[in-house]
Amino acid sequence: AAAALSPIELGQQYWDSGLSSVKPYENPTLGVPLDDLPPSVSPGSDVEASSVPSILETVRQLFWRHACMATDSAVCLLWSQVVTRLDELNAFSRGDIFLVPGDEAVTKSLMDQYERGALEVYQTHTGRLELASTVVVWLMALPEPLIPTSLFKRCSRLAQQEDAKPADFSEIVDSLPARNAEVVRQLVSLLRAAISAAENDPAFTRARITVATQALARDLAPAIIQSRSKTSSFEFVIQLVHRLPLPSSYSR
Repeated sequence: AAAALSPIELGQQYWDSGLSSVKPYENPTLGVPLDDLPPSVSPGSDVEASSVPSILETVRQLFWRHACMATDSAVCLLWSQVVTRLDELNAFSRGDIFLVPGDEAVTKSLMDQYERGALEVYQTHTGRLELASTVVVWLMALPEPLIPTSLFKRCSRLAQQEDAKPADFSEIVDSLPARNAEVVRQLVSLLRAAISAAENDPAFTRARITVATQALARDLAPAIIQSRSKTSSFEFVIQLVHRLPLPSSYSR
């Protein structure tokens, strides 16, 4: 007999079969308008189909975690709120941001509350490290990487080119769907600010920064670029962070 599917696998199967038209997989745009959310999986709603609560719960989380408040939102609501809160807290005043993970239980609790409709949870939370960890968790939960698989070989080659130019990285990001490109630029801005903060923090040696940056790049790589066989390139992520030109509006 075939092995039973887990709730996550069942939810993903349900997403693929019935909801993939809302969010194309091969070349995704992040987030969907809340108006597009089925009532049965909207945040805070009661799930009446008790026979498949785990499936609907999984789908509800997939939708809500990446949902936009309106069609003209630059990126999803959760991402926008967390990034805004990091800036409000002057989160990059110390070198631990992003390079030291936040408390896993607190991070999970925050996301669980948010997905159940507590939209204010990130607007009032004061833990910088948990906010940064939420950004990482959010990215790793994306059903597809920010950069489509069709560009994997090009990105991998670029990461190995010593003479690669900043314009080469701009060309890749500019080719992405608008929301994907916006998230990539904001992420690069966040990570640059984190590295800069660490470089100015006496508690962080150059060796420690290098090790922590590489570890973070390895964690984030599958969310940014993958091949069809699920191979990722943390080298490209590191090069992207250092070389992608950003408008002054992204400076921190």
